[in-house]
Amino acid sequence: MTDKRTELHLHTRYSRGDGISSPQELLDRALADGQKAMAITDWHTTKAFQEAAAYAADRPIRLIYGLEFRIRRSGGRYHCIALAKNQEGVHILEEIARNRGAAAEELERSRDKLILGSACDQGELYQAVLAGAFMDKLTEIARFYDYLEIQPPDNYLFLQKDFPWITTKRLEENVRTLLEIGKAAERPVIAAGDACYARREQGEERLAYLAKEGFPDLYGPAPLFLRHTGEMLEEFSFLDPAAARRIVVDEPDRIAELCGEIIF
Repeated sequence: MTDKRTELHLHTRYSRGDGISSPQELLDRALADGQKAMAITDWHTTKAFQEAAAYAADRPIRLIYGLEFRIRRSGGRYHCIALAKNQEGVHILEEIARNRGAAAEELERSRDKLILGSACDQGELYQAVLAGAFMDKLTEIARFYDYLEIQPPDNYLFLQKDFPWITTKRLEENVRTLLEIGKAAERPVIAAGDACYARREQGEERLAYLAKEGFPDLYGPAPLFLRHTGEMLEEFSFLDPAAARRIVVDEPDRIAELCGEIIF
């Protein structure tokens, strides 16, 4: 078991309107922290895979190949993360990217090839939490996914634009709620950063990029950099230290171990 975290929600510059860093920059940032694995989950594209694979090939870090996309489920469209378990899983990710999403029924047929995560604030589960759904409904939603994602409260402060009652304390309570849901649904809960750039100081650069390219600034000054292990543990210091370590280090590592070696 490692003492370093694994990022399972990360965007490279190939996620137009999201990421600005190259796969190489992000891998170097992870390596500087001694991280042993890192996922790439660009939005509706797998273009970074080969470039990242070539760079990681002779470095002590393992790539996890993933995708963020829209899932069609329960009459709605939500964000979802899928990680490839094997080579066939990568081919399915490429197909999902070409189709700009997938229906839940299609994903059900690929359970042996993909690991499904509940994603961010635009995911089905977090949307239900924001809507005040009861625990039985939240548990039902959670059981569709293989793991549940939580993010640092600061990542979600932008929600105040649509939900004026959102505060840091409320976001911390949402984290605790998701931990309760994970326990009820018997699903692991992992902390992810939704990283869109390598270093904290690149936040302004990303905002300038979005403005120049005409993309909406959906997240404001949210700190969407690739956090080192200590930085991510600090984000969840409001939890019991053992619980923080479990979601930041242990559970992401277990998910990463479910993803086999993939050759490009």
